[in-house]
Amino acid sequence: MVSIYPVRASRVHEAAGRRMVEFGFIRNSSALFDLGLLLSAGDSPVFKLSKGKGVQTHDSFDGWLRESGERARAAFSKRRWEAILKGPGDFSESQMEVVIARRKFSWKHVGFDEEGDAIFEVSNQSALRLPYLSIGIQGKDGSKLLGGAWLDVHHIGPGESGVVVKDCYKTMLTQDEIEFFDEIGPLPETMERYWEFRFKTIDPSLIQN
Repeated sequence: MVSIYPVRASRVHEAAGRRMVEFGFIRNSSALFDLGLLLSAGDSPVFKLSKGKGVQTHDSFDGWLRESGERARAAFSKRRWEAILKGPGDFSESQMEVVIARRKFSWKHVGFDEEGDAIFEVSNQSALRLPYLSIGIQGKDGSKLLGGAWLDVHHIGPGESGVVVKDCYKTMLTQDEIEFFDEIGPLPETMERYWEFRFKTIDPSLIQN
């Protein structure tokens, strides 16, 4: 997996007296620029952190991106790679119903319980009962981590509101530094990340009162 993300102050690291800013990730290794070179020359070789030092891996971002793409490509079969290049199709009719429904859900973080789990108030103003609602989670100002949670909302029917309790990185983030945010929403190519699509609707007979 290759990830590239915006350069932010929260991703700056000190490495043997050199300021490095993280911009990407491949497999188990982060990729960083020399912040001084980036600001002064507008360009920088690519480094990785090793034993507290910045070790150069590529002369340029282009070289890193090209090699990273080749390594990622090798992880897929020919058939799967052709499907990736072709791109995803459009949402099916039932999938589009889920897309529309999740836009009509609203939520608010209202606190934490005695176990440290986050408490949310969720309102469903859609015409569907969804199994989950995906939300974003990050450390304060985008620091430490960028992740998400899938709130179990199967018990909240159309026109109803309810409470959901969820463990949201409580062993990794303190209650003062955790932040919750709305996910942008699924695209056909990102649909597999959203648990909302595991079922179109929930059979009311499966719900325990």
